[in-house]
Amino acid sequence: MNYSFNDFSFSDSSFFIKIANNSFSLDEINIDINDSFHRLNIEGSIHFSNNISIKNDFFAPNIMGPFSYIPSMECNHAILSMKSHISGSLHFNDNLISFDDGVAYIEKDWGTSFPKSYVWCQSNEFFAFPANFMLSVATIPLGYLNFTGIISDISFENKEYKFATYYGAKLKKYDVDNDSIYIEIKQGNKTLSVSSLSENSNFLLAPSKGKMKREILESISSKIDVQIKEDDKIIFANSGFNSGLEIVI
Repeated sequence: MNYSFNDFSFSDSSFFIKIANNSFSLDEINIDINDSFHRLNIEGSIHFSNNISIKNDFFAPNIMGPFSYIPSMECNHAILSMKSHISGSLHFNDNLISFDDGVAYIEKDWGTSFPKSYVWCQSNEFFAFPANFMLSVATIPLGYLNFTGIISDISFENKEYKFATYYGAKLKKYDVDNDSIYIEIKQGNKTLSVSSLSENSNFLLAPSKGKMKREILESISSKIDVQIKEDDKIIFANSGFNSGLEIVI
């Protein structure tokens, strides 16, 4: 469904976007879509609570770290909640879909284009014990040069670990094709290993030079295997399900 620019408004002091009768915030989503041409009717509200944010400071005001202070980045990224409890429901045509007792992950991007190539994955539903995880490895343009940008955050058992280019993280292995990833990242005496196989991917529109015209594939039902070693000791090993995965090569 298409909307005019006049249907769009936002807040520059808090996370809030409104498109016609649809609104998106850190507390709730309200959907009101009636597209008779495509015979599509979606209406309802989803509410978020108990949002878990990542730790930030002056050096790293968001997950992009000091790069967030550079005004000319083509893509900016922020994590709003690593895990949120959700409730509510949506009417999808004649079907009622309940989101009660679900979990959510909330992030935002702004700028003109997604990176030329990247891997992004996320999970907050793990098999062995509770954990929240996200990782992005992307080709980042900066002036006339490109560099590999790494950002990752993982929390479990009241501990939080960040792996990032601005903390000295280095890419040691990057075996990626259209359907699977194996990534190994070294930062100090810690090694992060991530593997996943894309399942049930669907096309999404992504920004390219300011227009939503680029097609990418995203899965929200993949399994992600995550391991962290400190020296030779495994301090985290777990598998996430219902996980998000985007592979753009």
